[in-house]
Amino acid sequence: MKKELPLNAGVHAFLRRHTSKVILLLILLRITALSSLSVAQQIPRVQVFGGYSYTRFDSPTLGFANPSNLNGFNISPAFNLAYGFGVKVELTGQYGPKVNLRDLTVGPQFLYSRGRTLFFAHALFGDSRSFVRVGTGEGDTARAIVLGGGLDLDVSPRFAFRAVQVDYVQDYVHTTLFSTTQNNVRISTGLVYRWHTIRRRGHKPTLSSP
Repeated sequence: MKKELPLNAGVHAFLRRHTSKVILLLILLRITALSSLSVAQQIPRVQVFGGYSYTRFDSPTLGFANPSNLNGFNISPAFNLAYGFGVKVELTGQYGPKVNLRDLTVGPQFLYSRGRTLFFAHALFGDSRSFVRVGTGEGDTARAIVLGGGLDLDVSPRFAFRAVQVDYVQDYVHTTLFSTTQNNVRISTGLVYRWHTIRRRGHKPTLSSP
């Protein structure tokens, strides 16, 4: 008959065989946790985004049969005043065969960092310049409201990839031919250049490594 070991003897034998592996695993988990915490506790002081943008333009409000697909650019510098809060300026240009649209807006942005991902949301207000090729053409500058957000993925200490930014853009158009409110959707993607950091819990901003 096989002799059974007492329970305590079996536990001790197991610990002797696996103690080093358990200690190594705990050390690795600790290092990973500290690394994630360190990354999650800082955001960029300055961000400059530049990239491509697509707008689904509410052109039926201007007399067209269907919405228009506009392509263009999005340039957006931001200065973060405190951890999780900053001010952003956004300049966009969207172009199509019969409609051109440019927005210049400014407003607050809110940020949340988790691991190597930075989430953000903003509420921007400013002017929208539209030009519609109807007859001799009609242009106007009107009020614009931009509500949206997105996420950035770390590429290096200096650069991040803006995986997606989605905005609801409301323009108030008043011309001699049109007087209407437009509801547009804009999607942007591109690169973010950033420098300096703001650390949580009162740490002083430091220059990121190149």
